[in-house]
Amino acid sequence: MQKKLKTYYKSTLKKYKQSIAIPQRVFLVLAAGFGLLFVFLTPPFQEPDAPTHFLRAYQISDFHFVAEKFNDEKGGVHYGAPIPKSVVTATNELTGNIPGAPANTFNKSLFKKYIAQPLNRDDTQMTVIEAAGVYSPAVYIPQSIGINIGKAFNASPLLLVWMARLMNLVLWIGVIYCAIRLLPFAKWALVVFALSPIAVFFSASLSPDVTNISLAFLFFSLIVSTLVTGAKVSGRKLTVILLVLFILALSKPVNLMFAFMLLLVPIRHFGKTWKYLLYCGAGIVVSLALFYVWNQQVRELLEFQVQIQSGGKNSVSGQLAYILHEPLTYIKDILRNYVIVANGTSGDAVLVTFFGVLGWLDTSVPLWTILLYVLTLFFALLYQFGRGLVLSNRQKVFLVALFALAFVGNVTAMYLNATAVGDSLIAGVQGRYFIPFAVVLIGLFTARKKILQIEERKIGAIILASLLIVLIITAMKIAMRYYL
Repeated sequence: MQKKLKTYYKSTLKKYKQSIAIPQRVFLVLAAGFGLLFVFLTPPFQEPDAPTHFLRAYQISDFHFVAEKFNDEKGGVHYGAPIPKSVVTATNELTGNIPGAPANTFNKSLFKKYIAQPLNRDDTQMTVIEAAGVYSPAVYIPQSIGINIGKAFNASPLLLVWMARLMNLVLWIGVIYCAIRLLPFAKWALVVFALSPIAVFFSASLSPDVTNISLAFLFFSLIVSTLVTGAKVSGRKLTVILLVLFILALSKPVNLMFAFMLLLVPIRHFGKTWKYLLYCGAGIVVSLALFYVWNQQVRELLEFQVQIQSGGKNSVSGQLAYILHEPLTYIKDILRNYVIVANGTSGDAVLVTFFGVLGWLDTSVPLWTILLYVLTLFFALLYQFGRGLVLSNRQKVFLVALFALAFVGNVTAMYLNATAVGDSLIAGVQGRYFIPFAVVLIGLFTARKKILQIEERKIGAIILASLLIVLIITAMKIAMRYYL
């Protein structure tokens, strides 16, 4: 018996050592474990704009893709959708007075109240979803699938929230797992990058950022993996690349810049010049077309939403005219807000929210936890030197330029949509907006000479231990914020 136990112990230890040397397995364990925990630990609708994202996903689950214009009882104009009254009531009460009020906690008795509440799908009311109505249906596919699974069993509104979160989590884990496997270098860095407190928190949420971030990671991996192939890229892989790019183009306007990454792939990998021109041209032209078509579809709603957010002080066309008329002033404002970080600006907040500000931007992960996470990421990046694909200086400059353009694009999007015309303070920019493009900076950490002489399983053990600490503290922070 003792011999059998000893053999079993050795076999288990061997499997453990083998597993922690495989980046995608470490990601899978941590992402699934903490993702599932966060799905149920975070109270319903306690992430930015969660109520309107849920209602938008519910609308799409009914195969209604465009917000409808309607008048309320007082004659006010709104955009929304017919939503079951039970869903609206549950959304409002479960959200409560918690967002933006750190002293308020979640009423746990609401779980019991709404866990078995009848859905009553046919008893609907027109409900405002203006903030989320401008988003393409493409970014709500996983949430709407989860809601439809729940509706098939006449699940309560609370169960629909959890089902939507679970399907978002499944998409995130599956897509990023594939991205890590495909990436020919810096796998550990991508693992750490994908498991930041903010990324895991949002993976278990209702946010459309889950689709945006995970597909951005996958697209980067798909493009870079083509650089190591000795033969021409298969038509199947090129088709997958274009499909991912098209969904990204529908996710956010700034994602159009991902199309330029097609230019990183050498012509010889396409086999023939005409195929290179065909695929690159199709990627850029179709992405622009999809963006234009959807933007035209929601143009009236977008302008209406801009007016609501800015209190009537802004318009997209007016702000764009200002930028074109005063380009140097606008560049100075960007530098002042996010490079110099002058008094009265919020550039520092962008860096903090990039790593670990949870809830409705009112729940910060401890600073030491963020520092531990950043050190772990830096350690993983150093480990990459001398291992895997080495990008050329020209390719690195290209990636830096792409990130810089995306940074300006994200800032400009918020300047157009959430800032009064000509205002020097750019409002509404959050750190998570930069995560999809920040992944390309991983490509800068490549060289032929090794910096760290350490075994794969040891680096895996160090990263696993560090991320466990970071994510456990994050879970404790969520629990204390909302329940204690």
